[in-house]
Amino acid sequence: MSRRTKDIENFQKIDKYLMISHSQEQVIDQLRLWGLLKQHHEMLCEECNQQMRWEVDIVGQIDAGRYRCYGCKKSISLRKGSIFFGSQMSLPFLFRVMFHHFIYQSSIEYLHSSFGLDYKTVGRIYAYIRMVISTSIEESYEQQLGEEHILEYSLDRLRLDRLSPEEVDDHTKYSPAVEIDETLLTHFKNIDGKTQSQCWAIGIYDRGTKRHIIKAVGKNRDEAIIRDLVIRYVANDPLYPTRVYTDHFRSYNFLANEGYEHIKINHSKGYGRAANTTNHIESLWSELKSMNLFDSGFNTNDIDLVQIRINEAVWRMTRKENDLAVDLAEILGSVNTPLQQNY
Repeated sequence: MSRRTKDIENFQKIDKYLMISHSQEQVIDQLRLWGLLKQHHEMLCEECNQQMRWEVDIVGQIDAGRYRCYGCKKSISLRKGSIFFGSQMSLPFLFRVMFHHFIYQSSIEYLHSSFGLDYKTVGRIYAYIRMVISTSIEESYEQQLGEEHILEYSLDRLRLDRLSPEEVDDHTKYSPAVEIDETLLTHFKNIDGKTQSQCWAIGIYDRGTKRHIIKAVGKNRDEAIIRDLVIRYVANDPLYPTRVYTDHFRSYNFLANEGYEHIKINHSKGYGRAANTTNHIESLWSELKSMNLFDSGFNTNDIDLVQIRINEAVWRMTRKENDLAVDLAEILGSVNTPLQQNY
C-alpha cells in the first residue's frame, strides 16, 4: 500500500475525536475531561485568590473568551498552566492534529497538499508529541528486563532447603528468559546528494513479562555496544542466571563470561523449536518494519532522531489494544513543557 493511499484511508476514518474537533466547546470539554485544561473551579486569581469567571465571545480572543477576576479585574487565558499556553493556534486545530491526524499517522505532505496545513507547524507539533512519547518510553526502560521474574521467585529461593533435588536443579523455573537480536533498519542510500547511513537496532524481548526494549546503535553493532545494552537492561542473578537466546553472531560471545546462560540458535537451520527459539523478537522486527518509521529523506544519521521514531513505534505496538488518543492525553498530562510559542 502506498503512503498516499494509506493517508486517504486514514482521513476517511471518522472517529469521535475528529467529530469533536469541529466544535470548540466540545474540544474544551474533552481537554478538561482529560486534565489537559483546568476545570472552572481550578481557575483562581493569583492576586486575590478568588475563583475567576469565564467570559465568552470576547472580540479578538483566540479561544472566544477569557477568565476574569471580578475582584481585581485581572484576566487570564483558559490555557494558563497547560501545554497549550502561548500557542497561537486554535484549540480545535491542535486537537485535530494531535488526537486524530497523529494517531492515524497522516503524513505532513498529505496534510499540506490536501488541506493547506503549514509544513513547519504540523511538523513541530508531531515532533513535540514524539519527544513526549519517547521520554515516556525511556522512563519505562528503567526497570531491567527479567527483574520482575527474579523478585517474584526470591521468596521461593529462601526455602530451597525444603525443595527436592529435582526442583532445585530445575533452574528454568527461577531464571528469566530473554531473546536478543539485531536488525538493519535502513540501508546506505544517497538521495539527492544526501547520504543516508546504515542504521542497526538491537532488540531485547522478555518472555515472562512480554516487555521489550529496542535501541538504535547506528552502523556499529560490535560486542562492546551490545554488552553495554545487555548489562544495563537485562537483570541477572548469580544463583539462577538469566537465559539469553541469540543467533550465532560473534558479538554475543561475551554473555557467558558476564554470568548469563547463553543459548545459541542456528538460524541456518531455522529459528528453533519450543523454548529454543528467537521467534518472539523476529516477530517484533516484522511488526516494527511494517510501520514505515522513516519518511523519504529522513536523517538516519542522527541516532537520537531514529530512537525517537523507534520509541513511537514501541508505544503504538504496546498500546494497540488501547484508545491511543486517551493514552496520548495521559502522557501529555504528565509533562510541563509547553508547545512552542509560534505553533
